[in-house]
Amino acid sequence: MARLFHPDSDQLSKAGFGSVAHVPVIFHNGYCREANRYLREFSAGFDAFEEKRPCQKTLINSGHYLGNILSGATSKVSTGAKATRTPGHTFHRQTDR
Repeated sequence: MARLFHPDSDQLSKAGFGSVAHVPVIFHNGYCREANRYLREFSAGFDAFEEKRPCQKTLINSGHYLGNILSGATSKVSTGAKATRTPGHTFHRQTDR
């Protein structure tokens, strides 16, 4: 099961990590490097397109969504089902017949 951790923003800012102090962190059987990298980059906003950064609630919802994907993919592997990825990024169970 994936867990979403909300770091102490003040403590991280004092340690020199102010740019990512507000970003939640995903743990699922350890630190999830790719999912957390996505959240960090997503939190930076789309400055090249002059759009504003996502709000804290959007980051939390995105973290929960990614955690659900990670948990779903792992549960399919642990139950012996073959997890396949379709172009729509939907995981589903295949049955061998």
